Amino acid sequence: MVNLSKNPCKPLVYLDSTGSNFAVELCITKMIPMLDPIEKKVLYLIVQEYSDEEISETLKIHKETFIACRNKLYEKLNVRTEVGLLKQAVKYKFVIL
Repeated sequence: MVNLSKNPCKPLVYLDSTGSNFAVELCITKMIPMLDPIEKKVLYLIVQEYSDEEISETLKIHKETFIACRNKLYEKLNVRTEVGLLKQAVKYKFVIL
């Protein structure tokens, strides 16, 4: 577990789309080192509840590329659903609820 008091990264993006505040850690290289940059972007957009099509359009990638990337996230983070991805994002301090 990451001790936030010793974490040099600051949460820089605050979201309040559903009445619940949370912050996204932008210094995620140290938080989730096993993910490559595109996987981190995909995880970030999934956490923000973007649809598959919105993620593909935002990142300018084909939907099949997005699906492959999401499947790699499932494998690397050892989860089966997007809820599992959110749980791991919280665990690794990618998001702070």
